[in-house]
Amino acid sequence: MIGNAFLSPNERENKNVKILDVRPFVRLPVSSDMVLTEASDLFLSISQRIHILLLLATMKRHNLTCSAAEDIMSLAGVLTQCEVFLPPRHLIKRTIEAYSCGITEHHICPACNKYNGVKSSETFKCEYCNETVSTQDNKKQGNMFLYLFMKEQLEELLKYHYDDILKPQERKKIDPCNYEDIYDGNYYKKNISANTLTVNFFVDGLQIATTSKKSAWPVLACLNELPLPLWRKHIFLVALWLSLKKPNCNEYLKPFVKECAHFEENGLSFVKNGHLIHFKVKVIVRISDTIARPLLRHSNQFNELYGCGLCLHPGFRMKHGRGHIKSYSTNAGKFPNRSHDELMQMAREAEQAGKPVKGIKGISVLSKLKDFNMVRGLDLDFFHALVNVCKRFANLWFLEKYNNKPFGLSSRFAEVNARLLQITPTSDVSRNPRSLKDRSDFRGHEWFHWVIEYSIPVLKGILPAKFLNHLSLLVHGVALIMQNSVAKSELAYAGRYFTDNLTKG
Repeated sequence: MIGNAFLSPNERENKNVKILDVRPFVRLPVSSDMVLTEASDLFLSISQRIHILLLLATMKRHNLTCSAAEDIMSLAGVLTQCEVFLPPRHLIKRTIEAYSCGITEHHICPACNKYNGVKSSETFKCEYCNETVSTQDNKKQGNMFLYLFMKEQLEELLKYHYDDILKPQERKKIDPCNYEDIYDGNYYKKNISANTLTVNFFVDGLQIATTSKKSAWPVLACLNELPLPLWRKHIFLVALWLSLKKPNCNEYLKPFVKECAHFEENGLSFVKNGHLIHFKVKVIVRISDTIARPLLRHSNQFNELYGCGLCLHPGFRMKHGRGHIKSYSTNAGKFPNRSHDELMQMAREAEQAGKPVKGIKGISVLSKLKDFNMVRGLDLDFFHALVNVCKRFANLWFLEKYNNKPFGLSSRFAEVNARLLQITPTSDVSRNPRSLKDRSDFRGHEWFHWVIEYSIPVLKGILPAKFLNHLSLLVHGVALIMQNSVAKSELAYAGRYFTDNLTKG
């Protein structure tokens, strides 16, 4: 069963092809030139296709209904005293279909929280608990998510950017011995072979509005083998959860894992210039923050016993303010690193025992991907970690309650703020620094620029040398690993700086 948007005109006429009527659509990464030059099946002149594009662009830019956009174009024709081609609704839909990917609605049972797949009827019976569920009520309750087939998006991307695919052995490096991209990592080299494409995917929760309690949990993916400018441009949406509650990732990711497992087994084929091209496709890295990572690993949170996903440090409670926090201090000694095989054994034991085993609650759906490493594949989110450290430092320096501490700077806050606002950043920084009074509203990149680029010159002569040197360890370490080309020795130095920043603070 496939979506109507995925079929060619000949396939749509074929009675043997079963068509799923998918009403919503999402645009694929194609340009307007493709609509103008390659939409031969629309039987329209170039000027008529231009009018369709203008209509669609107006609708998207101003969030208008189709009727409102039509009225604007009609008015434009009256004012300029020229004939305006207004395409009928069915033609607009055909245009969107021809360059779009179908969206399917997948349901989760509200009673047992299990994945039940695509449901087109008004009600359905849960495959696990036999609960009868109304599809409309399930949507309203937020027990449904949208899924966009990755296969169609990858095929469309490769159709137009096949010649841009980078082969690791053909790359031009600044230094052949340095780390410059994911291709230089041992984990990547271990998973790569001839004609292989690798995919990273991202899962994270975000608040859709300050006035709403709903959160969105998108699944985004990207192709590692694209050059960096195209890599940034073609990050595609795979799934979207929108609800008042967090998704059960073991259920939410089932269609994604199923499609990725199909890629591992069968690869991906598409036609380019009359030639059939075949690639192996592997998912190798999943990136998310500290909150989402345990949900995907199916393990304890970071503030629980054995909450670290990389080693077997049990953690210990320590007093923090009026409460307590879980600390993974290196002063407690060294603990063995986790391995994929050991983690899977703990997951099986946890499933049988019905309780966590050294922090692992059970088997993650991601473990069904045979080439995915449950320890090394769940990558650390460096950006979120750095931002949280930045916020912590800022609170220690500028909150009034710490003013009597040796590092407290609340009495000199105005001086620090004035220095910051006098800085004119270089052209690669998108905006001027904002006042530290607004730091509660700082975005992640603003925290990054504050600590890495501004903090040392701004705080010099104000923050005592002992604490400024401590901060410089973090700044120097980040500066080393953020270079375009990183030597192995620089990586070792950065690791030492981070360790000293943690242990000698």
